[in-house]
Amino acid sequence: MRTFPLFSLFPEKQKNWTQLIEENTPVYKLDQLSKELGHSEIYIKREDLTDTISYGGNKVRNLEFLLGDALNKKTKSIVTLAPLGSNFVAALAAQSERVSLPVKIYHFVPHLNNQIEKHALYSSKRKGIKLKIHKGAFPLNFLKASANFGKKLLRSDKSIYRMPTGGSSELGAMGHLNAFLEMMDQVKRNEIPMPDALIVGAGTCGTMAGLLAGKVMTGSNIQIIGVRCVDQIVCNRYNIYHLLSQILVHFKKDNPIRLKDIELVENEFEAYGQEQADSKQLTDLMLSTENIELDTTYTSKVFSYLVQFIKRTENRNRKILYWHTYSSIAMREC
Repeated sequence: MRTFPLFSLFPEKQKNWTQLIEENTPVYKLDQLSKELGHSEIYIKREDLTDTISYGGNKVRNLEFLLGDALNKKTKSIVTLAPLGSNFVAALAAQSERVSLPVKIYHFVPHLNNQIEKHALYSSKRKGIKLKIHKGAFPLNFLKASANFGKKLLRSDKSIYRMPTGGSSELGAMGHLNAFLEMMDQVKRNEIPMPDALIVGAGTCGTMAGLLAGKVMTGSNIQIIGVRCVDQIVCNRYNIYHLLSQILVHFKKDNPIRLKDIELVENEFEAYGQEQADSKQLTDLMLSTENIELDTTYTSKVFSYLVQFIKRTENRNRKILYWHTYSSIAMREC
């Protein structure tokens, strides 16, 4: 059964929304992992299970609002700009196919690996999807993709819907505000205890901003920590703060969170999708203990930080919630 806590509070927000997620995503204790790591209380929110048939992951939360908005505006097609192999593009390709909206994606290539290539292949196989790949060295290919994307938008065709990169806009981030409220309802139903800390990957900032908005609107004391998984120019405290403030203004709420209060772990890595040194070891650990797959772009980086976090003395008795965002369906199909 799925609950809709945001619409219970603000029923008018259901107007620009379409249902893509059938059930609340599960929350539970990671028993085997907790034993393996010697920390008694590690929990998970399975955002990978937003869709178990086409393609899930946290981005389906954004798309319920964004595709709902596109449909409400009688859109005939969607355009967006994204790195090749993006999890968001895989989700957009699958979910736009469900609602019969064609999509053109202006791609640039910051890095190539097996996961990125399989995600791109998965996206290209979906009905109505066109990938325009701009090759060459990064960031020149990004500038070229951006220029062509901009030319498309300058045509001012109201039948074309401009999808924000990563789905991260005030509207898209509302999906993660709703996810936070959903998790709080699950705590009330004793599915898990109230977490002391929530650890999540941060990319285009929408998930992090939405979760922080949920924290503000519920008055929660949960420590929310984002782990930066993309270039700093895209993911930084300023962008999170700006998006969070936009969401709260929308709901006529003051923003009590200061810029310096936003906890963002500044991961160091060579490129988008680049594996860290411990990626394979941690991926194998999560798979062997909990049968949950991690990815190179986001979740292996987040999991690496989580392992470091629980080893700190001050966190020994704290309840830690890992917000798992990766859908592995594309890797299985291609």
